Amino acid sequence: MPIAPKCPGCGAQLSAPAQAGRARCEFCGTEVAVPQHGPPVAYPPAEVPAGPPPPPPPPGMFHAPPSLPSSPLLGRRRRVRPWMVVLIVLGSLIVAGGFGFFIWYMCWSRVDGTVTHRGGTLGDWTASFDGCRSGDAFGSGFFGADFVSESPRVHLQLQGSGSRDALLLVAGPDNPDDEGLELRQKDCAVFDVLVEAGGAEVNGVDSVEGRLKVDCPTPDGGRLQADLVFKACH
Repeated sequence: MPIAPKCPGCGAQLSAPAQAGRARCEFCGTEVAVPQHGPPVAYPPAEVPAGPPPPPPPPGMFHAPPSLPSSPLLGRRRRVRPWMVVLIVLGSLIVAGGFGFFIWYMCWSRVDGTVTHRGGTLGDWTASFDGCRSGDAFGSGFFGADFVSESPRVHLQLQGSGSRDALLLVAGPDNPDDEGLELRQKDCAVFDVLVEAGGAEVNGVDSVEGRLKVDCPTPDGGRLQADLVFKACH
């Protein structure tokens, strides 16, 4: 007589069948093969056939997708404060002003100081200069700076980079440029000259900057004094 088996699927105790064969667990539905001797053998439970698909929704009705929880930050528009606008405007003006100052500083030639002559063949005059030119702008291409004032008409040309090798040409209101006075360090009590590259190029001309401070005697008892600082000559 077959022994009373246990369900291999859920472990429930099954009733002993009258004869060997197959039995079905009334708890989990596992089909059990009950041999005459030995432990029962489980068969996979029969698959339950799938039911018919759900009917389609009536016309005009659609299933809405599930909605996500809304964030408290969504839909909020950040308000622009007046002080923010003021800061933006001030920042833009500062940047534009700084850029403009840089362009002016690097490209706008300027000369501070005066040149004075008293007595002698060059006469009495005091000249100041609105700007200057680099020696690179001339066909000869010398390294130095050139200064011209309109009232009175005075022309200075500084050739060279330092006091030892520099040459200063001076043409007064009554002297043509080709008859200018030549002055060097050996001719003057004070001859402090410096010309160096200005670090910019304007219209293909390398700019120069520097200083000119001299105190020199001139023919027939005259005296020339100059104290100039020049920037961005091109």
